[in-house]
Amino acid sequence: MDMGLLLMRDIMLCRYSYDPLDRLVGILPLSADQSQRFYCKAQLTTEIQGVLTYSIFQHEERHLAQQHHDNGTVTTNLLATDQQRSVLHILNGNRVDSVIYTPYGHRSAACGLLSLLAFNGERRDPVTGHYLLGNGHRAFNPVLMRFNSPDALSPFGPGGPNCYTYCSGSPINREDSTGRIWRTVSIGLQKPLKRLVRGAQAPVFRSNELSKKPKVAELNKPTLLTNTRADRFLTEYKAFKEAIITDPFVPLNVTSAEDLRHLGGSLPRRFVFTEKGELLIDPSVDLRYRGNNHAILASIGGSDSGVISAGTISANTRQATIWNDSGHFLPPFSTLKPAALFLEKLNVEVTSVRMLRSLN
Repeated sequence: MDMGLLLMRDIMLCRYSYDPLDRLVGILPLSADQSQRFYCKAQLTTEIQGVLTYSIFQHEERHLAQQHHDNGTVTTNLLATDQQRSVLHILNGNRVDSVIYTPYGHRSAACGLLSLLAFNGERRDPVTGHYLLGNGHRAFNPVLMRFNSPDALSPFGPGGPNCYTYCSGSPINREDSTGRIWRTVSIGLQKPLKRLVRGAQAPVFRSNELSKKPKVAELNKPTLLTNTRADRFLTEYKAFKEAIITDPFVPLNVTSAEDLRHLGGSLPRRFVFTEKGELLIDPSVDLRYRGNNHAILASIGGSDSGVISAGTISANTRQATIWNDSGHFLPPFSTLKPAALFLEKLNVEVTSVRMLRSLN
């Protein structure tokens, strides 16, 4: 499906093609062979242009090496990157090539960088020199230091009053790999703390208190949450049982990071974390589907123990965001800690969001 055209004086300079997942998969310049791109999840892994093939080797989000195939000749280069994944050095045998960027990612055309990736680990567009963030979602111009198209959340939403700004004017401390959400990059060896830019929600605050490991006594004696609507439970449960006669319900009991693959990683789902260490998730996208709620989820999940964390979760196999929104349990923000620690033990990076009011 062809979605983008770059025109100059009625001459088509380049054609851009996208797949059904809205990812940039093809670039056809006027004076070169077509490039085809292939991804692993959201990361670019392979690009093919005629007889040339580039492959990127990585661990999680860290780029390690690049392999270049040209008519049977194979060249492997090691990549040295910074915390924002910008490629700074390339080691090819005994030769080291280096590059210097401006704060917004521009580099001199005379810099002979051999890497497919560049600033913040992103692929530069070969025609315009822009970075097509989010796998082609939004073009960032490193020379003008701004996006070419406006932010859908601006100017009245959390995107801010300037709908074209990049990382809210702080490219040294932040990065934006999606064109939608920027994140803060930590200076030391600690995990980066993320702040999500979201629309149509109550103000959110990122707290570092969840990164502090609790005392042993706190884990052994968790505080049980109370169902503030216990008087409605029998009525709600009866309606729920009638609804699942025609639409069966099976909660997701998370035991490994791979279980989170079923969630898709974008839309929030309801979850409870029990005293027995069970993380139960309602796989329904609609939080009011079947009349389900957190109390019913804990009961239907087969748990006979108390609930110590409740809220909503948006997750994939590597990252998760959890909110303390539950109208039945009204959980304080601090009660997200046991669920966050459970996910971190599964090697899932957790961001917590404080809700100022309950949503259901």
